[in-house]
Amino acid sequence: MKRSSPLAFLALTGFLLTACGGSETPQTGDTTKPTVSLTASPSSVQPGDTVTLTASASDNVGVFKVSFYQGTTLINEDSIAPYTATTTVDSAASGTVTYRAVASDAAGNTAEATATVSVNVNTAPTVVSVIGTGPSTLSVDLVRSDRGVGVTDSTAYLYKSGDRSVAVGKATTNTQGYAEFAGIPEGRYDLVFIKTGWAGSAFNGAVAQGTVNNRLKVAQYESADPKATPDVPQLKLETPTGLTASGEVQGWKDLTAGMAFNNVVNVRAYTVKNSETPRVMRSFQFSLVTIDENGNWADVQAPRVNLDPGYVKPGEGEDAQDSKLVTLNATGLKGDVYLQVSGLDFNYNRVAYLVPITINQTAAVGAVTAPGKVSAVSYTLSERINFRYGAAQPDAPTSGTNLWVTTSWDAPVDLGGYTGFRILRADSEAGPYKQVAFAGSAQCAAPAKGATTRRCQINDTTATLQTDKDYFYKVGAVGSNDVSSAVARTYTLSEFRPKLLTPVKDGSEVSLTPDYTIKLNAFQMGATGVRMDLQVTDLITGSSYGYLAKRLIIRKDFDTAKKAEYQVLSNLIENNFYFVYRENGPADENDTVTYNAASDILSVPHQFEATLLGSAIKPLQANRRYSWLINKANAYRVADPSQPASATNPIVAYSVYSDPDSARLITPGGIRQQYTEVNDFTTRK
Repeated sequence: MKRSSPLAFLALTGFLLTACGGSETPQTGDTTKPTVSLTASPSSVQPGDTVTLTASASDNVGVFKVSFYQGTTLINEDSIAPYTATTTVDSAASGTVTYRAVASDAAGNTAEATATVSVNVNTAPTVVSVIGTGPSTLSVDLVRSDRGVGVTDSTAYLYKSGDRSVAVGKATTNTQGYAEFAGIPEGRYDLVFIKTGWAGSAFNGAVAQGTVNNRLKVAQYESADPKATPDVPQLKLETPTGLTASGEVQGWKDLTAGMAFNNVVNVRAYTVKNSETPRVMRSFQFSLVTIDENGNWADVQAPRVNLDPGYVKPGEGEDAQDSKLVTLNATGLKGDVYLQVSGLDFNYNRVAYLVPITINQTAAVGAVTAPGKVSAVSYTLSERINFRYGAAQPDAPTSGTNLWVTTSWDAPVDLGGYTGFRILRADSEAGPYKQVAFAGSAQCAAPAKGATTRRCQINDTTATLQTDKDYFYKVGAVGSNDVSSAVARTYTLSEFRPKLLTPVKDGSEVSLTPDYTIKLNAFQMGATGVRMDLQVTDLITGSSYGYLAKRLIIRKDFDTAKKAEYQVLSNLIENNFYFVYRENGPADENDTVTYNAASDILSVPHQFEATLLGSAIKPLQANRRYSWLINKANAYRVADPSQPASATNPIVAYSVYSDPDSARLITPGGIRQQYTEVNDFTTRK
């Protein structure tokens, strides 16, 4: 609680002295006005939120009081520094609200200051049909993590590029995150995406051309703080005026549409001021983009530029959030392409700029040959890892999250004469094939000594990939001629989510030699095999030795009559696999671990290997707390699921449930996927 102001007491004393005939009056001769400033916090709110007003005031004699107003309505008066007031934003407010602070001294001199707050109600901009009609279609795949889940029910507003005075189109994303604007004139457009509780997303420079459907890939994220501003940051893009022989930048100029670059693209980005507050940025991302004759988007991203949150000053230079020089390798590209630069702030507001540029390849072009030994392997993660603002995974797909396809092929050691490679995808072997990625020498490994070929690899991370589908890939080599490889086939598995059944979670009175049962949920989604490491850990000692820490393989197999059945294997000692169980096998075969295809339940007896190898079983300790889990697991599928796995029938799809180790076991880069279910239980007394 604030105490009475001494100055207020003096003002009252002065009044009494005057009334009683006294000659001392503090007001006499004071004509100097106070000074005052006002801040409002937060500066961006939703209707119904509370705003705190804080005034800083001073006077040559003393401040008598500070009065706070919204318009002409008095909110509060305060006579004790710090001078504050709180108020609630009207539930019908929108746009901006202005507040005033009026400082008064005892002589009646006054001064005032104002402050405004932005009220974010995600109000729809006015949409006017002034765009006219045309031959083009502009569409968007709006995704929440660069690849994977579409953002549903986000409202997309279309503007003529650079003119936000009125929206010329409106659409809502469907359950796949797709929206389109059809029958529009050719030209460049900006798109703004609004969804309650989500961060803002804007895409500047989308190109509508010809009669094709130009299909863009755009990200929108959930807000870190739904009450923070959804306004997107603003970026400035520049390119060097020249580089010295040692690579030092000689100067900078604006990056403009149509600029030509030789072999590489040099660029930088930095923030410019948004309203009255500098925007703190998380990162910048740079990518080269192609949009083919059918309107399909493909891109290759450079490494993300993470920013120091301690630098909040907008602009360029060492003490600002400046990406500095970023060089993008343009091998694999020639002619008219696009540069995309995006920025992400700490509320996950995202802005992207698409700039048309021209790539000139100065190396000589020659004849090329068809790539050999093409393979396509899909990867699905049960946990969606976001490479945009999640943990860094340098070797993992830079724009992939839940699902991507890794395509690899053999290319000559000497790539002289090659412009690059085009990765083509189709839904059927007959086609049509559409470009989904591109690659150059940077995507090819260094050749082994004496080798005549080297392996190249690129990831298809397009937003149109779906689970539970067959996809067919070709790789086209580009030079003075264009020749494609043979077809490689893959199948995208759904998320692998095994379910722990017994012992039940938080169970008690569990047997000292329990059976561990799991519903696999793998073969029904098209997998032909499962690999998993089961683990039971003593919560007191942290040890799993002697209980259950074994790898199992459950695979769909075939007998000589080509009758499908299931086989369970275990590698009890290093990589030596021991046969455990075969469905419908002879009665004298070991069946300690069983898989029931009808119920989809795997049953693993405690210390099953002891029974298998004829040794004594070591029971759990009585009245002890344990955790059991699937420590690592993945489901997989071979190229032809009607035939056994072999060197000519390899694995072409993985769905990874959990892989906490950093070793490169399954996914490229050894992705540390932490998702796993754990059942804790207590044994009987």
